[in-house]
Amino acid sequence: MVRSLNPASVMEKISELTSLGDYRLVRKGIENLRDLYFDTPDHSLSRRRLNLRLRYLGSLARITLKQSPGLLTRNRNERRETELDWSPSSLSKIIQAISSRGIRLETNAPGVGDPTDSMKKLGLIVIQDRETKRVSREIVSVEGATLAELAIDSVTYRFEVGDIMLDEVEVEAKSKNGQEVVDEVAQYLTRMFGPELQRWKSGKLSTGMKIEKLLDNGRLKGMIEEGRLKQEAYGLLLGN
Repeated sequence: MVRSLNPASVMEKISELTSLGDYRLVRKGIENLRDLYFDTPDHSLSRRRLNLRLRYLGSLARITLKQSPGLLTRNRNERRETELDWSPSSLSKIIQAISSRGIRLETNAPGVGDPTDSMKKLGLIVIQDRETKRVSREIVSVEGATLAELAIDSVTYRFEVGDIMLDEVEVEAKSKNGQEVVDEVAQYLTRMFGPELQRWKSGKLSTGMKIEKLLDNGRLKGMIEEGRLKQEAYGLLLGN
C-alpha cells in the first residue's frame, strides 16, 4: 500500500522502473477494470467465505466465484476459484456452484443482457463497487522467463458518501518458483521506498469493507481530503 504525502510521485517512480535486482520489468500494458461484488441480503455468501465478482474490462465481462480458506485450513493462502466469460451458461454454472453450498437464490433462470441487472434479478445486492487503473509489468529472469507480475494499481472505491482513492502495488507469482520471486521483489520495493510503501495483508475487497465500516461509524470524520485518506486513517485500517 502506498502511504505517501505524494502518492502520484511514488506510483510514477515505480512505473518507470525497468529492473529490480537481476529481474527485468517488461511493460505489459494498462487496463481499466470495474469490479462489482455481490452477496445475498443476509450475506449468506460471505458467511461461507464465498466472494462473487463481476469484472468489466471495456465491453467485456467475466464472472468469478472464489472461496477463501478457513482459519483451520492447512494452506490458508490457497483459494478455490471459478472464473468464466460472461454468458447465460456461465451464470448457470455459478448458480449451481452456489446452490451446492446450500445457498438458494431467487431464481435459477439465467438472465440475458446486462450482467449487473441479471445478477440483481437473482436477488443479489452490490456490496462493493470499485474501479482500478492497472499498469502491469512482467517480472522476467535473465533467461527471459516470466516469473511473476507486478501490478501498479490506482483504486477508486465507490461509496454512497463519495469516492475514496488508494494506490497499491501487487506482486503475483506466475511460475513454479514464483513465490520466491514475489518475496524478493517485495523486499526490493520496500527497501527502495521505505515507509512510503507499506506491506498490506488485506486484499482490495477486505480493505474496501474496512473503509466502509469506518465510514458508517463516523471514525473517518476529518480523515479524508480530496477523496484520499490522510495518514492517520491508515492506522485505523490496520487496527480495524
